[in-house]
Amino acid sequence: MKPIARLVLSLAVIFVAACQTLDGPATPAAVASLPPPPACSASLPGDALRLTLPRTETPRLASAAAGPGSSLDIAQVHTVNRALPEVGVWQKREQGWSVLALQIGSEGARGLAVRLRDLQLPTQSEAWLCAPDGSKRAGPFRDTPSGELWTPGLPGAQVRLEIWVPS
Repeated sequence: MKPIARLVLSLAVIFVAACQTLDGPATPAAVASLPPPPACSASLPGDALRLTLPRTETPRLASAAAGPGSSLDIAQVHTVNRALPEVGVWQKREQGWSVLALQIGSEGARGLAVRLRDLQLPTQSEAWLCAPDGSKRAGPFRDTPSGELWTPGLPGAQVRLEIWVPS
């Protein structure tokens, strides 16, 4: 069994500022009338930045002196301590939406999950984790009272993180 790689992305307050200054904050009336974003759409242009993580190795016993009852590593954490706007790409989309997209991959991973810290989504914004072709997805994630979001894992060695914000 191959382990699942977990990614930790640190989102700073700059994320909220970037969302609000993309084209200026959306007015409450405009926000109320927005249709849902086309999240995880295969039509999203392929120019999302790619964040390549270290190779995910095969599982190993957690203890060098492994014996009966020893635990098996099933996940490897790869930490990326950079603000999401520094590693993702903003794209203005149709119907009043903008999306920050980031392609994430780890060769050898059987699945990927993402942890976002210091996350403060503006009103009506959504976070999604998607298979590169859009066939599988997790979301929408809208409310993060603690400022932290752990997504469920998606199968495969590549995923795309999308943050949808009203323009």
